[in-house]
Amino acid sequence: MKELNYIRLMELNPTVYDTLTNREGQEMQLVEHPLKGDDYPVIILYHAEKVAYCSDFWDTDDLLGGEDYEPVFKEVANCMFLRFEIE
Repeated sequence: MKELNYIRLMELNPTVYDTLTNREGQEMQLVEHPLKGDDYPVIILYHAEKVAYCSDFWDTDDLLGGEDYEPVFKEVANCMFLRFEIE
C-alpha cells in the first residue's frame, strides 16, 4: 500500500466512513480523500502511529467484511499490510 502524508490529510479534515478494530486491537479509521472524494480509493488512518495509507479499495465492504483484507500495522516493518499478505 502507498503511504500518504498523515499530517496533511489530518489538516484537511477527511470524512470518516467507518472505524474498525483488528485482531491485534489496532483501531483504524477508513476515510474519504478530502480533495478527490470518491475519485480516490479509501484511505486507512492509524492514529496511534500517525500513518495513512491508500487502501486501493474503492469502498469499505472488503476492508470490513472479513479478516483476509483486514488492515494490520506492523511496527517492525513500519508498514501497513492486509492480513492475507502476512499470514
